[in-house]
This record gives sequence, structure tokens and C-alpha cells, in this order.
Amino acid sequence: MLPERGTEDEERWLADHGFHFKEDADGDLYYVGPLGHIIHLYPGGEWDSDKAGACKSLEEYLSWLAARLAAF
Repeated sequence: MLPERGTEDEERWLADHGFHFKEDADGDLYYVGPLGHIIHLYPGGEWDSDKAGACKSLEEYLSWLAARLAAF
């Protein structure tokens, strides 16, 4: 499954959490956020991040990341 760009609502939500959209020279689509966190979005609401740890949902992951940032 190939990553895709999020909907307007998803992009707004991610932007509210400090993420912005990127497309690299190889055509990889992803969102870069605070502390170098990267999120890939996929069809059907699927997502991944190599730094997500045990987070099961994107909402849980963004809440976890916000808590980490608040600790700085």
C-alpha cells in the first residue's frame, strides 16, 4: 500500500499538531512534525510512524507526542 496525502481535515489536524506535508524526490508522501517525527497516511484511515511506539490510533499518537513536547 502506498502512502497518500491526507484530506483537508486530516491536514488541518496534523498542522494543528505541528506537522507539515512533504513529498521527496522519490515521490514518497509524508508529514514531518516536531522532534523529527514522520507520519505516513494510507487509504482507509491507516497510518504509521516509526516513533509511534505502542500507540494504536493516530489520535493516541498525537496526544502522546503533545504530552512529550509539553515536558520540554
